[in-house]
Order: sequence, then structure tokens, then C-alpha cells
Amino acid sequence: MSKLLAIAAILAIMWSCNSGSEKNLPDGDWIKGSNADKVEIIERQYDGFSRTMMEVHYRYEELYWAGQDQNWEYANYQLEHINEAMEKGFERRPERKVNSLEFLGTPTEIMQQAIDSKDPEQFSQAFRTYNAACKSCHIKEEVSFIQTIIPEQRSGQTRFNAAK
Repeated sequence: MSKLLAIAAILAIMWSCNSGSEKNLPDGDWIKGSNADKVEIIERQYDGFSRTMMEVHYRYEELYWAGQDQNWEYANYQLEHINEAMEKGFERRPERKVNSLEFLGTPTEIMQQAIDSKDPEQFSQAFRTYNAACKSCHIKEEVSFIQTIIPEQRSGQTRFNAAK
């Protein structure tokens, strides 16, 4: 992924230096063709909103376990990155923003308040609200077959514990 970002950055720099006249950018190992072809290839690699949801899913689970571990700094980190991932996804698929605004509004604010409170019970209640907001958005986006659940076991092997 970092190689893809580097390629995109190089293309953007080269494009900005283009002083208005069309110049062909050099072909890469797998990015070949006209400038328009190269942009299309890069956009295809970034994918649509499903790639965003893959990151959100990972961070959603990490957020849950951070709260269970009372690692409030890590929980805050995950919530922040969920929001950032969603915003980046809206750049690729702006039509997804309409139904996601409800999720990014009150449920996210409630989650932030729970993290700030450092109260495990408040966090658990907020997470249930957050989970319901995920489900609501999936219904509105007509992907209700994608079920969000409150995690029952850790899927990763890494465990980030707060310093005690």
C-alpha cells in the first residue's frame, strides 16, 4: 500500500509540474498507458467504499477491545482513525456520506464522551449505540446483509495494554 501511495504522490508531483501542456508520464512496472489510463489504474487500486469498511471493521474491533482493556488512549486513537478512514472513503465515494453522517454524528459523540469518561460501563453502553448506528447505516445503504456485532473474541494477536 505504501508503494501505491508513493507512486500516486510521484504522479501528482509530476502532474503539478506540467505547466499546462500534456506530457506523458513514464510507465511504471505495472502502471502503463496514457496519463488517463494511469490515473484509472491508480483509482481502481484504491477501490471504493468497501476498502474503507475493511479498515473501519478492523478499527471497530480494536476500539471495542481497547475499551474492554480500559486503554482509553488506544480507544481514542481508534475512534479518531475510524473517522479519518470514513472521510477518506467519502473522497472516493461521496454518495456514501449522506447515510454515514448519522453514524459520524451523535453515536460518535457519545462514544467520544464514554472514552473521555474512562468509565467501562458508559463505554459498553456507548458501544451498543455505536453498533446500532453501524447497522442503521448498513440498512440505509442497502447492505443489511453485512452484520455488525459486538466482538466476542479478539481476532488479532496483538494486545495493547494501557500502562498501569
